[in-house]
Amino acid sequence: MPPAHYRFEAFPPDDRINWSTLIPKIGPAYMALAKFDQLLSDAPNSKLFLGHLQLNEAVHSSHIEGIYASSIDVMKFEGGHLPASTVLLDNIQEILNCREALNHAATSMHEESCRLSMDIVKSAHSDLMNSVRGRDKSPGKFRTCQNYIGPPGGTIHDMRYIPIAPENLEQSIRQWDDYQSAHVQDRLVQSAIMHAEFEALHPFEDGNGRVGRLIIPLSMWQSGLIHEPVFFISQWLVAHHREYYDRLLAVSRDDDWTGWCSFFLDAVREQSIYSHSLVKRIQKLYHKIETRMEQLMRTRYDPQVMEAVFSCPVFNMGHFSDQTKIPSSTAHRLLATLCEHGILQQMSAGSGRRPALYAFPDLLDILCAT
Repeated sequence: MPPAHYRFEAFPPDDRINWSTLIPKIGPAYMALAKFDQLLSDAPNSKLFLGHLQLNEAVHSSHIEGIYASSIDVMKFEGGHLPASTVLLDNIQEILNCREALNHAATSMHEESCRLSMDIVKSAHSDLMNSVRGRDKSPGKFRTCQNYIGPPGGTIHDMRYIPIAPENLEQSIRQWDDYQSAHVQDRLVQSAIMHAEFEALHPFEDGNGRVGRLIIPLSMWQSGLIHEPVFFISQWLVAHHREYYDRLLAVSRDDDWTGWCSFFLDAVREQSIYSHSLVKRIQKLYHKIETRMEQLMRTRYDPQVMEAVFSCPVFNMGHFSDQTKIPSSTAHRLLATLCEHGILQQMSAGSGRRPALYAFPDLLDILCAT
């Protein structure tokens, strides 16, 4: 089959969407999303959950692009454990860049009254490419050469899709930008359309998929659908990656925007339900451990310990001391008590200059469940 090409004058597609197909899915998607968003808004310690949601998104969005490291790999690294494999270290850095790009973009949007400007999109791409593979592919700048989507090393006949020519990119990306403030029939569907069009344009030399998925929560936040840009769907997209690619391709090949939007609404509903359940399980564990720690230790350091182990459930002594500011001798005693009572466990013993590595298994079981 010949490759599909970018379809000129096909965007925006509002007048070609079959709304009778989408309407039955819009309500359930909104309800599930609102329930999850309200849970986070009401949580007094929501920042403990946000970091894990962001890491989960960065890991799964990177997996879609063939960049493999697990959440535990990243947490070990952030907790002070250097991986032995340079390949794994590189992959971890790409995942951390993905999370950093989201954080910087959200901060910039706060400063610009929640406006997702093209400067923010470019800056996010620059953050994503910082000191990793792709750093030589014009970070933060739209491409000036033609790119293709298909198997590495294939000929043009092997490609699945050919994005817009570079000489036409500027006008089309400006049209995409204008669509953000357009009057639309539904804001969730607008977010679906924005993502698909961004992927169709493929405006950067590399990293388009991750930037495009990063745009989803930012555009939803900009539209007022969520209180903060912390709703992510890459985990669901990984589980449905074949259909994800096929639905995006069908937009350009067959003008099937309705099929893509229907798929996107399913993703929003199902991921919202999962994320709501995840946060509820973390909250339940938090209250349980808080009670146990009060019974076991009753020290003035309990809040710092709770925040440290829930924020980073894999860590070494140095990282724990830096996070909590607890004196070393007291920190050793507290960790020994928590290990003795099964709240923490030692993942690996100290050896030479490498300190012991500790883990919070109950939280890891929740975060790493699929």
